Amino acid sequence: MSSRRRRRPGPRPVPLLVINGLADAVAAAAGLCDRFAHGHGVAVTDRLGGVVDLVVFTEVHHTAEDAIRAGIAIGSHHPLARRAVLLSVLDGVDIATPNELEVEMWHRAVNRFSRAGLELSEWVIASGEVFRSLAITAETEHEWRPG
Repeated sequence: MSSRRRRRPGPRPVPLLVINGLADAVAAAAGLCDRFAHGHGVAVTDRLGGVVDLVVFTEVHHTAEDAIRAGIAIGSHHPLARRAVLLSVLDGVDIATPNELEVEMWHRAVNRFSRAGLELSEWVIASGEVFRSLAITAETEHEWRPG
């Protein structure tokens, strides 16, 4: 008989960062605002919102497209990846008024992440002290869109 005991799996390690809803996404965006005047990031999470990877692009030439591509690449290869959260910091940009272009960007990004097997659960845009959810903007489009 072997003296080696069979190990029981222990509790799952607690993730260092959890983004599981709008409040967590806004808090993550606020953290980026504190550090950068411009940036686009993506957090790839497991099914419970534990962040498995987070990438932020902060050079002036970086766009949300950089974050989207990175999120899709990470999510396609990470075995625990289930969701993605996009974060954009745009210094000095008026984001208070929703517009059709943002809604189109949201829908395109949702479709791209979906094709990669991920749910895009949120996209928070921040500028100064103003934060806006593109998920909610798209969901309530009928309320603010003229015509």
